[in-house]
Amino acid sequence: FPLCSDAFSGFIALHNHKEDNKEIVEATNHLIYNVIPDFIPELTQMIQEARDKEKLYTFRLTEAIHRVGINIRYLGVIRSHILHPDVRTFILVEMCARVIKNKVRKLLRSTMKELKAPLEEPYRRGVIKFLNLVLGNGESSELYWNNNVRRALMKKFDMALTKEEQ
Repeated sequence: FPLCSDAFSGFIALHNHKEDNKEIVEATNHLIYNVIPDFIPELTQMIQEARDKEKLYTFRLTEAIHRVGINIRYLGVIRSHILHPDVRTFILVEMCARVIKNKVRKLLRSTMKELKAPLEEPYRRGVIKFLNLVLGNGESSELYWNNNVRRALMKKFDMALTKEEQ
């Protein structure tokens, strides 16, 4: 059934906003408590098959999830239902990649705002410095992952990490 895209926005205060909001809550609950748990066995099997065929690098997680109507913002919820360690790790890697991508974009935006010049070199230096931090194995990299990336994962993806991982 069609849902109101303006629910919870305040744009429809004079309209039947309570009913629209209620329908969104019901649809979200259906997604979280029915659609996602029902999809987990299929997703687990797809990822394991891709791994076994050494095709994991070509597996399209986003497409698989979107095909059943699940938005990427629910990756944490998906991961919380998965028991297989390799599949949990695969989902975690995807979430980390998305967090890091967003941090690179934020870095580029702030550099652009600061410089106000279309020079390539400062952006390149900033990205290289950031990737060295993210991909390094020193104390600063460990601190970055333990603080910044972990916090961003929990903020961006509900239920992304177990209590032990937090």
